[in-house]
Amino acid sequence: MKKRAGATAANIDEYGRAKNAMVQKILAAGGLTDADRASIDANQVPSHAEVPRWQPGSIGLPHLPLRACRGVKRQPRRDASSEREPARLIAYAGVVHLGLIAIVVREYDPAISFFLDVLGFELVEDSAARTNDGRAKRWVVVRPPGAATGLLLARADGEDQAAIVGKQAAGRVGFFLHVEDFDAAYARMASAGVQFLTAPRTEAYGHVAVFVDIAGNKWDLIGPAS
Repeated sequence: MKKRAGATAANIDEYGRAKNAMVQKILAAGGLTDADRASIDANQVPSHAEVPRWQPGSIGLPHLPLRACRGVKRQPRRDASSEREPARLIAYAGVVHLGLIAIVVREYDPAISFFLDVLGFELVEDSAARTNDGRAKRWVVVRPPGAATGLLLARADGEDQAAIVGKQAAGRVGFFLHVEDFDAAYARMASAGVQFLTAPRTEAYGHVAVFVDIAGNKWDLIGPAS
C-alpha cells in the first residue's frame, strides 16, 4: 500500500481498518473476484482530508471515498433451494406398496382381541415364527377390511422394546384410521369401550377424534368432510 503525502500514520491505520471491514462485509455478502481484489489493492491511501471521520464501534461501515470502492461488485444472494439437484425418479419393477407397520404390544392375544372385536379389523395371519436368535414367537398380522397395509402386532422382546409400548410416536398421534361413516364408527367404537381423548370435531379435511389403542398409542379416527 502506497503512502500519500498528508496522510498520517493514524489516518492510514484507520483507513486500513475501515477498508478491511468493508471487504469482509462484501465477502460475507457473496465474495469478491480476483479482479475485484486487484482493484482494491491498487488504490492509494487518501490524504488526511479524505480520511472518513469514523470511530471504532460505530454502527455500520464508514463512508469510504468512491475511489476505494471502485471495482467492488456485490454478488447477488443465492437461494439454497436453487442449488439443489432435481429430484431423481426411482423406477421400481412392478407395483410398490407399504405392506406392514409394526405395533409393539405387551401380549399377543389381548391385542388381537382389541383390533378384531373392538376396531373390526381382520386377522390376516397368526403363525409360529422364530426370533433372529432362534426363540419362539408369533407372526400376527391384522388389517382393516379391504385395506392393503396391515399391522404386525409384535410382542415386546426385552426391556428396550417394553419401554416403547404405547410410545412409538413419542406421545403424538402416530396412526390414522379413515372410515366412510364417521358417526357410525365413532358410536360403535365408543360403545365397545374405546378410550377417546378428544370429542369429535370438524376440520377442513373432515371429521376427527383422537383415541388410544390397547397399547396406548394415539390414533386419529377420520371421516370425510361433509
